[in-house]
Amino acid sequence: MKFVWSTSGGSDEAFLETIPTATTATDLETLHVVYDAFQPSLLAEGGLKDAAAPWLERVADLVEANKKTLETVHLDIPFVPQITSQAVAFTFFASKASAAHLTRLLNTLLFNMNAYGGHDRKAFVCGIPLNHFQITSVMTV
Repeated sequence: MKFVWSTSGGSDEAFLETIPTATTATDLETLHVVYDAFQPSLLAEGGLKDAAAPWLERVADLVEANKKTLETVHLDIPFVPQITSQAVAFTFFASKASAAHLTRLLNTLLFNMNAYGGHDRKAFVCGIPLNHFQITSVMTV
């Protein structure tokens, strides 16, 4: 299943309506969520607003409810990579209300995709395997 923000009606509320609830979507094998509402160069000014919290929560619920059947998850939410001498940090920008839900979603993906299938299951954020994210932070805007 693939869900794209820009083709759903152009608002977080409309995007929420396109994503099924955990009880209506069973046995998902692939989930692809594309949030293309803002440009990466404007992340610090933009980021995920309060209205994104409900759909972030719904996606986290979908991942949790289908943790045994999901094989691949693609989460395309822009971030800013910061390269240091030790690692690459991936910084996401979200409002205070959305930050907790985004953090839960990222943690749910990391845990469930590793715990229920190991190497057979993959989670990607903007095309990068989630297990390559050594340091991840969610900055509130």
